[in-house]
Amino acid sequence: RFLCCSVLVGGDSCCQTSASYKMGVSDGWNNLVGKSTGTDQDSFKCFGLTYKQRIIGFACCFVAGALISFVSTFTVFNIKRFAVLYSLGNIVALCGTGFLVGPCRQLKNMFHKKRVITTIVYLTFLILTLVVAFATGNIPLTLLCLVIQFAAFMWYCLSYI
Repeated sequence: RFLCCSVLVGGDSCCQTSASYKMGVSDGWNNLVGKSTGTDQDSFKCFGLTYKQRIIGFACCFVAGALISFVSTFTVFNIKRFAVLYSLGNIVALCGTGFLVGPCRQLKNMFHKKRVITTIVYLTFLILTLVVAFATGNIPLTLLCLVIQFAAFMWYCLSYI
């Protein structure tokens, strides 16, 4: 039951959305505040999370992600550790938004036609940062990937506005 996002490979009924799902700002907000739009099932039915628990989960992930990314700055002279910690911080913070709208809807939102390119660029540079850091150890190239990763993350975040 916990691996609710199996909707991508067949689906678990607790996370599937109806065929009439239309993405919009109001749908995400209504899901966040616990209102039903009538266009999708409750994303948290299989988790049993309340509104308060979702907000706490988001806040914990966001703070943990920010803290991990901040701590990574103290390891900047060890490029592999820096790349791992910085990327991990971004992933943890990004996962926090899954608490707001549900993990399955989060994935669907990420790959919506409006932001599929931003998502692909962000995920590509997230992975490329780690590959460059570990495969080459090239500090300037790894830092360039990290800067592009940061810019892509900002672009991704701004795509929701």
